[in-house]
This record gives sequence, C-alpha cells and structure tokens, in this order.
Amino acid sequence: MVQVGYARCVSDKTRFAYILDVYVDENHRKQGIARAMVKYIISHPDLKDVYQWTLRTRDAHGVYKEVGFKPCAQPEQWMEIWGTRPVR
Repeated sequence: MVQVGYARCVSDKTRFAYILDVYVDENHRKQGIARAMVKYIISHPDLKDVYQWTLRTRDAHGVYKEVGFKPCAQPEQWMEIWGTRPVR
C-alpha cells in the first residue's frame, strides 16, 4: 500500500470546519483523489453538525466547486492577520 494523498480538517465539530493541506502526489493527480478526500471529510459522521465549511486554495477552485464550495458570500465579515512565514 502506498499513500498518494493527504488532507486534514480543523473543527470544533459543532459550527465551523476548515479544510487544509489537501495534497495529492503528482503521479496520481487528475484521478479525483482530492475530490474524494474532501467529500469524505465533509460527510464524516463526527462533523455532521458543522454548518460552516471553509478552505483556501491557490489553484484548485474547480475541485472544490465540484463538492459544493463557492467564494465567501460575505467576505467583508472575515478578517485575518498575516505574519512573516518562517524560513525552513
């Protein structure tokens, strides 16, 4: 068995969930793996009460649109702080 993808979700399991770090190995992309991982996350029984799902993507808008994501309806309500990313 070989791991070809990874995704994680941060949630309070009541209201809010943030999907992040969705990654599929380059040799296995374009096969629906990322879409399947996200569908698995949003349908997981532990997250059945979550009603606000968020994620951030640079280049995979089409993948997430296929599972129901769309641009924020009220972006003016969101705020953020950006710090300097550590050098690794």
